[in-house]
Amino acid sequence: KIASEVDKLQPSAIKSTEEIKKLKKQVAADEKAVTKVKNQAATHGKTLEDLETEIEDYTETEQQLQEEYEEAKQQAGEGTASLTEEQETEYEKVKEAAAVAAAKPRQALNRANRTLESARAKAASLSAELDEVKTRKEEAAEKVTELSDREAKLTQNMAKTKTDLQGAEKELQEVQKSSQEAQVSKEKIDAELEQINKNLREAKDSRRKGKDEERLQQAIASLKRHFPGVQGRLVDLCRPTQRRFNLSVTVAAGKDMDAIVVDTKTTGFECIRYLREHRIGTATFLPMDTLKVPTPASTDRLRAMCEQDGNSRFRLAVDVIACDDSVRKAVQYAVGNAVVCDDLDSAREICFTSRNRRGGGGGDQARIKAVTLGGAVISKAGTMTGGVTKDDTSRAGRWDDQAMQKLRERKEELEAERAELD
Repeated sequence: KIASEVDKLQPSAIKSTEEIKKLKKQVAADEKAVTKVKNQAATHGKTLEDLETEIEDYTETEQQLQEEYEEAKQQAGEGTASLTEEQETEYEKVKEAAAVAAAKPRQALNRANRTLESARAKAASLSAELDEVKTRKEEAAEKVTELSDREAKLTQNMAKTKTDLQGAEKELQEVQKSSQEAQVSKEKIDAELEQINKNLREAKDSRRKGKDEERLQQAIASLKRHFPGVQGRLVDLCRPTQRRFNLSVTVAAGKDMDAIVVDTKTTGFECIRYLREHRIGTATFLPMDTLKVPTPASTDRLRAMCEQDGNSRFRLAVDVIACDDSVRKAVQYAVGNAVVCDDLDSAREICFTSRNRRGGGGGDQARIKAVTLGGAVISKAGTMTGGVTKDDTSRAGRWDDQAMQKLRERKEELEAERAELD
C-alpha cells in the first residue's frame, strides 16, 4: 500500500518540476521582453526629443520668415501708398519664394507630427505591454512559489512515504522471519507430538488407575499437606535406569516399593494415627532415621564380584535404580544387596558356584539373593521362586505409567504451545 502511494506521488512531483522549469523559462523570456521594451522606450524617447527639437527649429524659421515678410510689407506701405507694377511683380516673386521655402519645413513638420503621434501610440502600446508583462511576471512568480511549495510538500511526503515503506518492509521481513521460525517450531512440535502419540499407543495408554490406587494417591497427598516429613511412595521416588530392569527391581523390593518414605519414626506414627482416625486405609512407612541397610563393605564386595564377570551378567539392584540421594537409604533398605542377573543360570552360578568357591561357609555374609530379569528369585536361604504374578506385572508397569504420565503432560504442554503459534 505504501509503495502504491509512492507511485501515485511520483507523477505529481515530476509534473510540478516540469511546470516550475517551464515557468522559469517563461519568466526569463518575459524579463528579456521587459528589457527590450525598456530599451525601445528609451530609443523612442530620444527620437521624440529630436523631432520636437526639429519642429521647434522649423517653427522658428517660419516665424522669422513671417516677421520678415510683415516688416517688408510695412516698409513698403510707409514709403508709398501703392506698389509699382515692378514692385508688385517683385513682391509676388518673393512671396512665392517664401512659400516654396516654407513648404519643405511644413512637410517636415507634418511628418514629424505624424512620427511623434506614431511614437506616442507605440510608446503607449509598449507601456501597456510592459504592464502586461509585469503582471504576467508577478503571476509567474506566484505560480513558481506555489509550485515550489507544492514540490517541497511532495518531496517531504515522498521522503516520509519512503521512510514508512522502509519501516514496513523491515517489519514485513521481521514478520516473515517470525513466521518461518513459528513454522519450524510447529514442525518440531508436530514431530514430537507424533512420537509421543506413537509411544502412548504402543504402551496402550488407554489403561486407567483403579479405585484403590486413586484412593491411595489421595491419602498420600493429604499426608504431605499435613506432615512435612512425608516424601511419598518409594515407587514414585525412584525408577530403574532401564526398562528391562522394571520387573527384577519390583520383585527385589517386594512390598517395600509401595511403602511411604518419611523422615523420622515419629512422623510415621503420626501418619498411622491420621490414617486410622480418618479411616483412609493402611500403609507401610519407611522412617529414614531407623532403617537398617547393608554395610558399605558388603555392598562393595558384591559389586566387585559382579564387575569381575566378563559378560556383564550381574549387577547390584541398588545400582540399576535412579533416585535422589535423600531417599537412597530407603532404596538400599528395600532391595538390600540383591543381585540382578540376566537369567536363572546366571543366578544359580552366582548363588551356588561362588558360594562353593568361597568354601561353602554357612555365614550370612556368604549368602546372596539373586533376581533374574524375568522375575525369578533365589533367596539367601537357597530357595528358588519362579513365575510372575499378575500383581508383579502390574506393579512393574507402574514406572511405565509414570513415564506415560510424563508423556501426557508433555503432550499437553506441546499442544498448548502449538495453539499459541496458530
